[in-house]
Amino acid sequence: MDAGTVLISEGERQSALYILVSGSVEIMREGLEVARCDLPGAIFGEVSALLDQPHAATVRAASDVRVHIIENPNQFLTSRPEIAFQVAALLARRLDATTAYLVTVLREHAGAGAALDQVEKVVTEIAHSQAGPTSAN
Repeated sequence: MDAGTVLISEGERQSALYILVSGSVEIMREGLEVARCDLPGAIFGEVSALLDQPHAATVRAASDVRVHIIENPNQFLTSRPEIAFQVAALLARRLDATTAYLVTVLREHAGAGAALDQVEKVVTEIAHSQAGPTSAN
């Protein structure tokens, strides 16, 4: 794929996982670049697939990229538990880094008043949302 190609669009539903083979991608959320990745084997689209919800970010080729596209991610992950475990570990690392960052922000701005109330609320929700939403089936 050429540089500038959008692989995943924020807010859209797409049933595919992307595995980066080569090149570099940028991850954008609400129009802001939040990360760049050039690590072969990096996976994109897993959160949307696992939670059956629209993508939370846009992934765009920052250079020419090669990706492997998995069209049915849920079937792929359930049939390959070793890969599903690696995806779970990736998500756990991201959650740990995000939580650590939020705690750092809270400590740096302790006593700042209402301006960081929302950040404190997010940290509390992360700490208490182990099970996730339940369905009423």
